[in-house]
Amino acid sequence: MNNILIDTGFWFALCDPSDSHHKEALEMRIPKGSSLVIPFPTQYETLNTRFCKRREWVDRYEKYLNDYRVYYIFDEKYRDDVFKMTLSEARRGSRPISLVDNIIRAVLSDDTVDIDALVTFNVEDFEDICRERRIYLVSGSQMI
Repeated sequence: MNNILIDTGFWFALCDPSDSHHKEALEMRIPKGSSLVIPFPTQYETLNTRFCKRREWVDRYEKYLNDYRVYYIFDEKYRDDVFKMTLSEARRGSRPISLVDNIIRAVLSDDTVDIDALVTFNVEDFEDICRERRIYLVSGSQMI
């Protein structure tokens, strides 16, 4: 069984025909029987007002979720440390990564969370952790 973590950008690409990765998201094949692992903070990014105003986007999103087992990862375990780190890195300009992406990085780094693959169009923010943890990085119209 595959546990596949889904980044926010995939949902926008899947649902928004004007997204530059829309075609790739539509062609991406996640095997039936896989479990989608969704860090809950990505849902705050995805289900924003712009997204929710478009019923066809919400319908496509919900239909996609219904095709898989979905496990949400809540951020309580990571939130305080990641919040401080994100502010610190942003002030230093050393690695300007969003709070949500840093939560995803924390989940990917957590060896108690079983992740086989990450679906993202933001490869550069995650490739180091995926390589270290041997997590398959999916970007573009790939098959998992």
